[in-house]
Amino acid sequence: MGLFNHENANRAVDAQGEAPTPRAFHSMVGWSDYMIVFGGSASGIFGEQPLNDAYRFHVPTSTWTKLVTSGAAPRTREYHSAVVLDGHMYVYAG
Repeated sequence: MGLFNHENANRAVDAQGEAPTPRAFHSMVGWSDYMIVFGGSASGIFGEQPLNDAYRFHVPTSTWTKLVTSGAAPRTREYHSAVVLDGHMYVYAG
């Protein structure tokens, strides 16, 4: 994983924890000190291995955590959009 800042400097990030598997067509949102990744495709080919998992990355500690949802599991999603509003992540389409 890499970090790129507004001064055009980048560096590798030594992330800890349970990172998401490589994927394409996912969504990522920023919220507070976190980046949240949801869904996508494990194969990088639309529809081949759709995912419905979610992970958060705590930026200050460079730590990944797999999120556990309550209730029914969300449907698999690819090519979707997501936004955080009032502390909730909304996923649209896909």
